[in-house]
Amino acid sequence: MKATHWIIAAALLPGSSFCQYSGLAVTRDGSRVYFASTLRQRGTDQFLHSKIFLLDDAGITLAAQRERIGVSLTNPYILTAPQISGDGAVVAYANTLTCQGGSSCFLRERTGGTVTFAGGRPDFSFGGVFRLSRNGRYLARCSSSGVMAATASLEDLAGGTSTDLLEDLGRFTPLAVSSRGAVLLTVPSTGVVLFQDKKKHILARDETYAADIDDAGTTVVFQNTRAQLVVVDVAGGRQWALGATDRANIRPSLSDDGQYVLYLSRIGAADQILFSRIDGSEWRQLTALEEGISEARLSGDGEIAYAIAGNGAILRIDTGSGVVRTLVGRTPRIDGIIGGAAPGSANILYGAHLAPETATAASPLPEQLRGVTVRIGEQPALVQMVSPERILYQIPWETPVPEPLRYVDTAVVLSGGDPYFDVAFPVSLGSVHAASAGGLLQAIHASNSTPITPDNPAYPGEVVYLYATGLGPVEPAVPSGQPPPSGQLSKLILPWEFLLDVAREPQRPAEVLFAGLAPALIGFYQINIKLPDTLPGESVGLTAKFTKDYWVSWRLAFIPLSH
Repeated sequence: MKATHWIIAAALLPGSSFCQYSGLAVTRDGSRVYFASTLRQRGTDQFLHSKIFLLDDAGITLAAQRERIGVSLTNPYILTAPQISGDGAVVAYANTLTCQGGSSCFLRERTGGTVTFAGGRPDFSFGGVFRLSRNGRYLARCSSSGVMAATASLEDLAGGTSTDLLEDLGRFTPLAVSSRGAVLLTVPSTGVVLFQDKKKHILARDETYAADIDDAGTTVVFQNTRAQLVVVDVAGGRQWALGATDRANIRPSLSDDGQYVLYLSRIGAADQILFSRIDGSEWRQLTALEEGISEARLSGDGEIAYAIAGNGAILRIDTGSGVVRTLVGRTPRIDGIIGGAAPGSANILYGAHLAPETATAASPLPEQLRGVTVRIGEQPALVQMVSPERILYQIPWETPVPEPLRYVDTAVVLSGGDPYFDVAFPVSLGSVHAASAGGLLQAIHASNSTPITPDNPAYPGEVVYLYATGLGPVEPAVPSGQPPPSGQLSKLILPWEFLLDVAREPQRPAEVLFAGLAPALIGFYQINIKLPDTLPGESVGLTAKFTKDYWVSWRLAFIPLSH
């Protein structure tokens, strides 16, 4: 059927390309690096939200995670942005509450941090955004924007004292802290500011979110609003541009002594790593990857750089020789899943680097295609199409779920990529779950099998076909991985009602000519609707619902109309 073309075409749309790792934090000698990721280590039951990992010569270990406990306003379980002292004895990371609506989304602090110490010293926790000094002694923090009872302070973690910064600076965003307690920050309507010895030095009338300061607090480099780097000699008062001015230069990282700087520079279509002396001399390009670099960080001694590549790999680079080692290989990224998470239904998993090439399988569908497999919990899915950005698969009809209309949290797990991690995405698997509009659902004209769009609208009185997933079991049943046999109509078992949502009128029952599995397709349902002869408005919605044992109602589509 032509509908197959339109549904699979949706699976081939290009996706954005970001990594599954972030927040590199490196020790002075480059022997250890911390990062954040939502992935879980293979063979573990780690939570599928952001956690902190440590990578060193022994491999990868979980450094910190928190369990999500229902809907909680006191459990900041999302852990990101690790920071580390040069000797590795002090580690800090951010923890964030999810927004549950209402006042939990504003007025109160949803972001905080935790500092952990080697030797068994108790953790130090606080609210707001923060930066840790290179020696792990000082921590600058300020309340997030919107918090009513704002606070800002410089914490001396070794001495146990706290200095209030709110009166001197107001609200700010900390960017970096030197080992002598000099705080580099950006202040709204003021610019880049260095706060040192209780004095405020305005370095530039230019706000920034990316900057660094050396160990002594004498050299600063920041990214201005034009995506250019500016170096400031604090003692001498001199400033100069760093890097070529005909391209973007961003995200600087300084060595402890302030003599070397690592940064990303847009070369061609991707960001690459450049490394140079602070005066711009002796510069060299360390990477030339087609997928580019999303993040890089320099060790304190300036000898080692860690980077996250655009394909999800983590790299270790010797800045002197330029030798690159791949520590974590290409890692697929799952951005989301479209479709009804119910047995028998087709789903689309979308992201980046999901498969090495595009391929399509014939019926009966296999469990593996081009080396790619998908699991629903422990149940292998059946794979119909793979590409770097999309995977089309069917949840087998025999996949176990709880009682009818009950849901269970599970995970879609994708094979391939680096062996350290399972690439997984949490889903709530149920016995029925209708697809969302704009996802797998497609409305077409019955007369010519073309998609219904604002430029090709439906007309009152015509018959339209709608394709969806997640509508539950059918009779007669169809084997997993196969379309209905030719000439067989497998109809819905559950008592679905299909209602038209008409402008300024109560819902009215739709005239359903057929509702069941789509002929010739695997895992898709087809609902044939005859539109009323008269319909007001520019569109009509279609809602599916039933109330047996549990109330379910889903808006399946908006159908544009022409009169």
